[in-house]
Amino acid sequence: MTISATGDRGGFTLLEILVVISLMTFLVTALVALTLNLSHRAYEASTRTLLDRIDLSIDKYKDLTGFCPPDGFDAPVTTREGGLEIRSAACLYEFLGRPLQVIKQGAGGKVVVERYDSPVMRGLKESELVRVPGDSADVAEITDAWGGPLHYDRLEGDDSYSPQNTPDVHLVPPEYHGPDPRDVPVVAVAEAGTGQNPGRYDVWSHGRHGHEAPEREEDAAALLRETIGNWQPPGKKGP
Repeated sequence: MTISATGDRGGFTLLEILVVISLMTFLVTALVALTLNLSHRAYEASTRTLLDRIDLSIDKYKDLTGFCPPDGFDAPVTTREGGLEIRSAACLYEFLGRPLQVIKQGAGGKVVVERYDSPVMRGLKESELVRVPGDSADVAEITDAWGGPLHYDRLEGDDSYSPQNTPDVHLVPPEYHGPDPRDVPVVAVAEAGTGQNPGRYDVWSHGRHGHEAPEREEDAAALLRETIGNWQPPGKKGP
């Protein structure tokens, strides 16, 4: 007896289906990784642009006042409404992001306040700021592209280097705060443990992981290398 086939075989074998699924999974994973990498690079570029804007604004502030904005470390600084002591990135917003006020000594020792209608650093978006929840006062810190508060240290004068390695530097203290990257040789360009722009100021971002605690001790150095500082050559992040 002869048995003959009467048509082509239809459908796919289980092996073929598994191969297709594996290829699709690989392609999706590669696409997600590429997208995340491009987003990360865009955030880095945006943060560097922000630091450049701050540099220009501080130079303009110094032209108007004769000195860089206070940082709240060399001497206490409160908001112009009084009552709230601020430091670091909050000082950047207070002196650059709000309409400028210049306090001068006039004739006979009289204090004169010159008020301007606009801030030195124009165009700051609300997305570039972090505020104290529930606080109605105009108090904020300038943030990087990931939403993490920046750091600012004025380096004019002797003994002006102020390590910033504790959570209370910020308006809203994070649960974890790593070391000041300028204290770490793998990040510092000048001598570690000193200001990187002597006579001027340092401004920096912790990068995409912000104030996240490293999962392992050996990860700490890698996180510090994500620092984006105004002492680094253009296009360079870490050493």
